Amino acid sequence: NKLILSEKAAKREDTESKVAKMKVDDEVEGIATGVVDFGIFVNVGGVEGLVHISEIAWDRVDNPASYVKVGDKVKAKIIAIDRDKLSLSMKKLMPDPWIEDAAKYQVGNEVEGKITRITPFGAFVQVTPAIEALVHISELSDSHVEDPAALVKLGETKTFRIIAIDPEAHKLSLSLKSPVRKKSEEK
Repeated sequence: NKLILSEKAAKREDTESKVAKMKVDDEVEGIATGVVDFGIFVNVGGVEGLVHISEIAWDRVDNPASYVKVGDKVKAKIIAIDRDKLSLSMKKLMPDPWIEDAAKYQVGNEVEGKITRITPFGAFVQVTPAIEALVHISELSDSHVEDPAALVKLGETKTFRIIAIDPEAHKLSLSLKSPVRKKSEEK
């Protein structure tokens, strides 16, 4: 004649019933309950959600605390639901500046950019506040390159040629190589 109760199971059922009323692409409002290095935790009507650092804003976010403080109201869009947890995006409620900026460019255009990161496979270049492009190691020079840092320096501004644009993937590829001239151009 024992009765076993579970507060955890009751809370899970309550949360699952709330989540069942939500769907991906819903716009929601909640309260920031935690700000950590990798994002912002948000309580949306009793359901825990996370705005990952990559979903806070369209530009690079180094510190989520510079966008939201604990207790602030947060508006976001649901981008995924995993049982009783929400993945949220604040940036999806704003126009995507990458698309607008990228529309100004075409393959073959020259652009100025500032070196923001150097990696073993190339360098990242800030072209506009919204567009950070990659110069693959194979596009840094006409000759073989072992170390990208031998050709580019952090913070340096250079002129690059656009070799590929993929608006859907938010990818702009650049080159420092000499452009290949067609025989008709050489005459």
